[in-house]
Amino acid sequence: MQENDTNRVVITGAGALSAYGIGAEKLWHNLLLGNTKVANIPESWRLSSQSKGLYSPLPLFDYRELGFSRMEVTQYEPVNLHILIALEEALKSAGIHYVLANDRLNSYLLEDVDLQRFGIFGGTGIGGIDTLIASMLKMKAVQSGEKGRLDTFSIAKSMPNNVSAAMGIKLNIHKNIHSYAYACATGTITIGKAYEQIKNGTLDMAVAGSSEYFDKEGAAFNSFSVAKALVLEGNPLEANCPFDKNRKGFLFSEGGSGVVVLESLAHAKRRNAPVLAEIVGFSESFDGFNMVSGDPSGFYIEGMLRQMLKDAKIDPSEVDYINAHGTGTVKNDEVESLVFEKIFGNSAAINSTKSFLGHTIAASGSIETIVTALSIRDQRIHGNNALKAPLRPLNFSTESTDTDIEYALSTSSAFGGHNAALLFRKYMH
Repeated sequence: MQENDTNRVVITGAGALSAYGIGAEKLWHNLLLGNTKVANIPESWRLSSQSKGLYSPLPLFDYRELGFSRMEVTQYEPVNLHILIALEEALKSAGIHYVLANDRLNSYLLEDVDLQRFGIFGGTGIGGIDTLIASMLKMKAVQSGEKGRLDTFSIAKSMPNNVSAAMGIKLNIHKNIHSYAYACATGTITIGKAYEQIKNGTLDMAVAGSSEYFDKEGAAFNSFSVAKALVLEGNPLEANCPFDKNRKGFLFSEGGSGVVVLESLAHAKRRNAPVLAEIVGFSESFDGFNMVSGDPSGFYIEGMLRQMLKDAKIDPSEVDYINAHGTGTVKNDEVESLVFEKIFGNSAAINSTKSFLGHTIAASGSIETIVTALSIRDQRIHGNNALKAPLRPLNFSTESTDTDIEYALSTSSAFGGHNAALLFRKYMH
């Protein structure tokens, strides 16, 4: 064991739920195949007969068949159930065993884990909005004379801390529970905060992730549409084209979830755990510019990335791959590609996972962390969907390809001005 193994942080497990279904490997397989899941929006979402819209729907899940109790299905939003599905997969893939602790709560107890040195880091953007909107509609109906009552659990379901709370209840954890809400940067920051606590020796192990699920009424979709953030029409398989000169906005996703297991390398070695990749840097910044638009100069994103590389003692030329925020909006892609060109030139391969999945908002950073880790594990990256006229002469990947990856980067930016990035390294014994 090397002297600094306790300060090195590795990813030993991953779980995901996406438009492709349940499973990190299923997510990875479909991305490599270049599959997209795009459909026209439901008729009930249309504001008029002329309304247009595309979205990336999630599969329909029978939560009871997936092992959830009646009480869990009653008390939890899909945003909570989805993070628990990803959590279970992440724990299993990391080789962490658990036993049933409370049959009524359907909760578990981790085996051979020091719970005093274990943490939960969870986040969402507007998870809970489905319950909130449904409650408002129900209230209006009752006020109009219809019979019925409001959901007893509507307040708890609507609170953004419910993602980390659901994981804590599921695993019988009673301390080190952390909740974050940083819009589209939530997943990256959530994992980054867990990384910092393990790196500084506060914790030995953590599960970190994020989840998002939008409303069945289409309110979130139409709010993004009114803000002119979405791609609304075109060939469904090619309409979403981040970093293309003809991009028109991001593809609205119904949601998703991602969870990773992080450990100190010393702890992972003691368990003989599998290692997907090592995290060697995390940084965040804030534009302080506009609630819905980032600083057009990219100054604070550039500074964040340069500082992270400096702290990790990594030259920009050593970064082999970047999983970009890559939303497909006109302004985001312009700023992000400008920053990449300034720092990396055209040396690093670049792709956008959102080009296939759409934008899962708070879940995106967690999902993209998983994709980056699997890219490092397999030394392979997926392409960019429908990229025909690149915005800048950068090294955009146009198809799945094998490539040597020692260092990789994943970036996120968010409404409000939050920016974050994680730096990964191929695990070396």
